[in-house]
Amino acid sequence: MWSPLNWLRTQVLGVDLNEEQKRADEAHAFFVEDNLRLYDEGKWTQAQYEMASTNVESAYLRDVAGDVQTAAVDSMKQTLATGSLFDPLLNPFKTLLKQIPWWLWLLAAGVVAWKLGLFDLAKRRIAKLS
Repeated sequence: MWSPLNWLRTQVLGVDLNEEQKRADEAHAFFVEDNLRLYDEGKWTQAQYEMASTNVESAYLRDVAGDVQTAAVDSMKQTLATGSLFDPLLNPFKTLLKQIPWWLWLLAAGVVAWKLGLFDLAKRRIAKLS
């Protein structure tokens, strides 16, 4: 069933969570039937069947959308706790600015001060004091 929320979620995540839940259910059913078939045919012992069943149950995603939401909330909590919300955006600029040598920063500050007329202002104040 189409809904705006499902469409938006699909656009943001790049995957339809309802379809993923269907795939998880189908895979779970397949592996449960396959394990039972191998046990019934005598290819597996009781211990092997129980271990395989335990593995299938532990790997089964019962709530794909809930798992995605929990992971997103946990990630956001961690991001906010570390204060790194904008780090992915700022890191390239920080790296670029760190590559500029200190003397070039000093030269740039001097040019900006000259363009703003701060040297003329300082010259006038010194002349006024004399």
